[in-house]
Amino acid sequence: MTLVLNPPRLSSGSKAFWLLMCLLPLLMGCDAFRKAQTDPSYEPNKDGTLDEIQGTRVYDPELGRWVVIDSGPKEKMDTIQWTNIPETQVPPITSEGMDIPLPVDRTSGKKLDSYQIAVMLPFLTNRLANDDREISNNVSAWSVNFYAGMQLAMKKLERQGLALDVSVMDTEASPVLVDRMLNNRADIRNAQLIIGPYRRDNIRKAADFAKRENIVLVSPYSASDNLTSDNPNFIQVSPTLRTHCTSLINHALSEFAPTDIVMVTRNVNIEKQCLEMMREAYFTSVGTRMPEELLNEYIIPHEEGPYEDIDLNPIVQGREEMAFVVPSWADETFIYSFLRELDGVRTRDQRIVVYGMPQWVNYQHIDYDYYERFHVRVSSNMYLDRSSVEVEDFQRAYFEEYGTLPMDAAYLGHDIALYFGRLMTEYGLNFQNVLDRNPAEMLHTRFNFQPIVDPTASGAERMQIERYENQHVNILEFRDYQFSRLDR
Repeated sequence: MTLVLNPPRLSSGSKAFWLLMCLLPLLMGCDAFRKAQTDPSYEPNKDGTLDEIQGTRVYDPELGRWVVIDSGPKEKMDTIQWTNIPETQVPPITSEGMDIPLPVDRTSGKKLDSYQIAVMLPFLTNRLANDDREISNNVSAWSVNFYAGMQLAMKKLERQGLALDVSVMDTEASPVLVDRMLNNRADIRNAQLIIGPYRRDNIRKAADFAKRENIVLVSPYSASDNLTSDNPNFIQVSPTLRTHCTSLINHALSEFAPTDIVMVTRNVNIEKQCLEMMREAYFTSVGTRMPEELLNEYIIPHEEGPYEDIDLNPIVQGREEMAFVVPSWADETFIYSFLRELDGVRTRDQRIVVYGMPQWVNYQHIDYDYYERFHVRVSSNMYLDRSSVEVEDFQRAYFEEYGTLPMDAAYLGHDIALYFGRLMTEYGLNFQNVLDRNPAEMLHTRFNFQPIVDPTASGAERMQIERYENQHVNILEFRDYQFSRLDR
């Protein structure tokens, strides 16, 4: 079997899409946005004929003239031989009596000779067509890298014998266009797997469609937990905020006694929600809502700085070790103020560890000496072990294919395509029913998809699957002035 990649059937701007893919190596460079130069010395032949095709003409600024680059094929090309077949042998297709293919029974679990995949991403080729500088758009760059990583994975799947028919669509980040695609495109309706979209409102539309048409949809980016309901066809790759909070408190409980753990938040709704999520995770871990030992809580009484009234001395005094779990990320000043206050009241012989959120990795004005002293630990959707052979091989293959190093999205696209392609190969249709029995270590993280049910439901409703979600969260520790993954 061979890999069949359909030319991307974009709703608009297909030429711009391929331009975008060709410009992938230049995503990081400013030269990609310069206007093309024309050759002022070029004139057509007097008799109107064309010169022999010699290759691509480019302007060499060092030579000060136009030169020809031979970019044609280097190997002998196959020859196509046409044969006319009489209509008596193969009658022409007409609308009358034409057999309409029956919809695939996706509940059977049977295996197919090939699988159709619909990829819906915001390449934003509509903006590129109007203004070539739009290639610097972060969402567009994310989409291009994601799909480029997918292509490398699909080549691996081809070598393993899986045939894929892939349709690529530019959603242009438009809810109107997504509606039109879902309602009118046969390649989406006939797909066994949809990957995308990117924006939450578009994901909701696609999730409703997937639920109604019984098609598996993989959401690669959003971590929102309210995108769909009662939808076992919806697979969420990015762990939700609840999963991050649960992972942080569970990791702290694996090393510290409950009485030595302090949860710290500001008087902000989302942070107080995180506090409640961590309480629930603790109650679940001990099996009761009235445990003998409760976690400590310290709530900063105001929402914004200055945070001069933070007083941690009564909490820290007299303890040999403790952990602070701080589910806050919106205000870097608060995190800096908290760590500075903690550094001022601690003693040298105390062991203090601080747990934080993924955004802490990207803070620009923090004093990283604080990170080092408190062995700051954060949750993360991804971790790339740059020393691993698999990551090095992917970087090399990506660079050889596209001439640039991959963004994080490329690893994500590769891992999603490879993981779900292998699942379809082994289990066929309805493969989502075995997700929870197929964890896998991928390049950028571990996939551990579990069914999510409504915790407030009871009886038969308790068994209704809301969605599938990747429940693995990487815990990274700052040590020797860099983040490394902690193995548990």
